[in-house]
Amino acid sequence: MQALGSNIEMTVIDSPYIYARASTALKTFSIYCWTPENPTKLELQDYQIDLKDCGPIVLDALIKIKNEVDPTLTFRRSRHEGICGSCAMNIDGCNGLVCLTKIESESSASMITPLPHMFVIKDLVVDMTNFYNQYKSIEPWLKRKNPPRRKGKRFCRVRKIGRSWMGCTSVYC
Repeated sequence: MQALGSNIEMTVIDSPYIYARASTALKTFSIYCWTPENPTKLELQDYQIDLKDCGPIVLDALIKIKNEVDPTLTFRRSRHEGICGSCAMNIDGCNGLVCLTKIESESSASMITPLPHMFVIKDLVVDMTNFYNQYKSIEPWLKRKNPPRRKGKRFCRVRKIGRSWMGCTSVYC
């Protein structure tokens, strides 16, 4: 068989192994597993996932593992939009959000561990107490010169733009 517009010849091999390889794209995820019930047992558990049956994001793979392979796997997630930061983990040596990180299809293995500077509660869940205390102490939010008249209530205004509605997208609104 010859490709259109070139001198390159293509050979079609009739082999069941080639079709099997083309129909699956297996990737191994090595995931940090630790429970407080057995504190001396710390391990990286390997899970194989077919990327053709999974979404393109690392969070999709974690959800697939939890739903189909190991229901005891524990991790935090929220909205799958990269706003809150609750799904922050170490993915292949780089800290990032699993809801925004694409699965690298070039490598056959990937390692997911909790954030390295945090205390682990279970598996990929870390203790956020210190983070929230630091966040509160620096107060990284806008402050009004004149506080609102009503105290204790937070409002999210919605305004109409053309035919669509634009609302508050903050997580804690």
